[in-house]
Amino acid sequence: MKSAAYYFCLGLLSLCVVAHCAQPRLVYDDPVHDFGVVEDTATVSHVFMLRNAGDEMLSISGVTTCCGGSVNFANIESQTSDAKLRTSCEIAPGESAALTLSLVLKGRSGPQEKSFYVASDDPAQPFHRLCLKGHVAAKVALSAATVFLKATSEQDAVTGTITVTLAPGIPHPTNVTAEVSWLDTRIEHVGAQAKVIFTALPKPPRPSGTPPEGNETGTLPKGISRTTAQLYFPEGAPYPHIDIPVTLYVPQEIAVLPPDIVLPHNPSVSVQRNATLRSPSRPFKILEVRYPDPSWTSELRSTDGKVWRIKFDGLRTGSLPGNPEIIIRTDHPDCPELVIQVRVEE
Repeated sequence: MKSAAYYFCLGLLSLCVVAHCAQPRLVYDDPVHDFGVVEDTATVSHVFMLRNAGDEMLSISGVTTCCGGSVNFANIESQTSDAKLRTSCEIAPGESAALTLSLVLKGRSGPQEKSFYVASDDPAQPFHRLCLKGHVAAKVALSAATVFLKATSEQDAVTGTITVTLAPGIPHPTNVTAEVSWLDTRIEHVGAQAKVIFTALPKPPRPSGTPPEGNETGTLPKGISRTTAQLYFPEGAPYPHIDIPVTLYVPQEIAVLPPDIVLPHNPSVSVQRNATLRSPSRPFKILEVRYPDPSWTSELRSTDGKVWRIKFDGLRTGSLPGNPEIIIRTDHPDCPELVIQVRVEE
């Protein structure tokens, strides 16, 4: 018979073996860089030195950036004249890598604090947050970053306005354009400001016998439509143009609320979101739900077939593709496919 002391020592030895199991550990000096006060024509950059303080190879799989952010990653120990900068790398124990984070400030104003998340196989903390912060002194300030137009029907026009405030010496914008047939744009000048007016306008039906022009149908497109308008400035301005995103929502046979889903920027956070699909005319079935990330799941519920409630679970930013969306297929003859846009908050 082995004594209790034997088993106690054996257990203690096992704990010591586990405690000394090799593993990587990501460390750095300061996760926040304050770039001070800069003009909105600048692009700010900062190099963060990341070090592997563990005793096993550290693998960094990627960096989640904010809007306008970019990443350059290079292992400084192996950097040569032809070294390629990248968004992922491996760092040996005791070695370091230089991570350059950049942020385009064009179109921004006021206090800024933008986060970047480094994903690694550090078992203690798989996501590390780095931050660029400061204040942007805008030469051209917009009252809103985007325009959202909500029409009551496909036959009704809807208007939205953005106010552009100009610093002294900055010339007024000269023109605003958009490459969609349903959006009309114009500029009104008022002192040191300019008002940019966006109108979603159903195009009149073409007279009989005239050739078609573009996508003019006499109605607004149903559901969600997105475009980008360009606000142009004369030669000598701080930048030639500013992009203004425009979103149009027109009710359709199946109403989708909300029309889009917003996720937190932090990829380590998994969230739930809900959506409601409503048909006033007839019952329908949901045939398929497709996600931009295959790990997402959903639960469908309906009592009468006219109203469906969908609970989305396990949603996180991760490695979402550009312009991510959830596609819902139905058996409704007038609305066989619905799209819910997915956005990541700033």
